[in-house]
Amino acid sequence: MGTQYATSNYYREERNTYRQAYDLYLTNEEAVLIVKKICRHYKSAGFPDIKFWGTRDSGSMGYGQLRISNNPSIGLIIHELGHALKSSSEMQKIIRKVSHKGTSHHGLRFQACIWNIHDWAKKKGYWQEELNKKRHKASQKVEKQVAKVELLKDPKNALVAKIENARKNILKKEQSKDRYQKKLKRLQKLYATKTKKANLSIGAQKRALKKYEEELANKV
Repeated sequence: MGTQYATSNYYREERNTYRQAYDLYLTNEEAVLIVKKICRHYKSAGFPDIKFWGTRDSGSMGYGQLRISNNPSIGLIIHELGHALKSSSEMQKIIRKVSHKGTSHHGLRFQACIWNIHDWAKKKGYWQEELNKKRHKASQKVEKQVAKVELLKDPKNALVAKIENARKNILKKEQSKDRYQKKLKRLQKLYATKTKKANLSIGAQKRALKKYEEELANKV
């Protein structure tokens, strides 16, 4: 990259360099997950306050707040977090030998910072396998909900669903009742033993009391 770090040329060059990351778009929920993964890996003091706005793949980072567009790319997230992590102690260990050439905003140290994050993210496959699993589960959940709604549109099916739900509730309550009865039996056995011991102790104390009273009467 050239030395004109603050110009639009810089952003264009960066997007070309890390095209794979800039072509991977996330949902807002997935974006929060990736931000946490990166901050945790580089031992950030805390997670930034994330605000989503707009639809253009752009953002800003400052004063502990990360502002990014809705459905951002992984490349955008790495770029903005690069500004926050550049000064962290963990990142300083990695980039401290890099020249200060360029502006403080998009200079060589910043470039080294985002290169390091991209390199680590690439080793993780940009988390695509993990994200695809989450997306598949979410898709299955939505499909089940849609199928359930379609099924319940038929009054007969709705009645069948109510019957099945009532049976499930009865079974659940019966299982709870069985657990309570078992607990009650254990408690009855426990307190029966405690009651027996208490009666024996009371009997012994009464006999001792009677003995002491007789001894006192004889001395009077």
